Amino acid sequence: MTAPRSVYVYGVVRASHTVPPGRTGVGERPAPVRALRAGALAAVISDAPARPRAKRRDLLAHQDLALALAVDGPVLPMRFGMIAPDEESVRQQLLSSQNDCLTALERVDGRVEMNLKALPTEADLGSLVREDPEVSRLRTAARRAPGYEASVRLGEAVARGLRRRA
Repeated sequence: MTAPRSVYVYGVVRASHTVPPGRTGVGERPAPVRALRAGALAAVISDAPARPRAKRRDLLAHQDLALALAVDGPVLPMRFGMIAPDEESVRQQLLSSQNDCLTALERVDGRVEMNLKALPTEADLGSLVREDPEVSRLRTAARRAPGYEASVRLGEAVARGLRRRA
């Protein structure tokens, strides 16, 4: 008898949700993605890679699959690297948390989550040096007497100034 294979879990969907055909998962040799149904839910899984690593390729594959699944309905995405010991443990988890997952799927249905990052541009740094008296004074001091302490004080002042602007 062969030992059960570990599985990589990408997310949870309703059992009626279809998995986009031809999709593969993460890893050096990505395995086909499939739905593991249990009651009213399904986990989107693939065979787990032998050595899971957070490489750009795999992070994008994980994200792209979550986005592709979301086209056809709500998804409860798993964080990257979620590996279960075997399909049966995933099936049992789906059954034991079915009501909570269905409630969460209902709550996110029709919604989109976005992540927005705002970063100051390099032009902002120049204007900060010109407009912030403390930064300007510390920059002049660091130029006159360069050193570790002067650089740290200047860096801290710049960080404070950028935080104020943000």
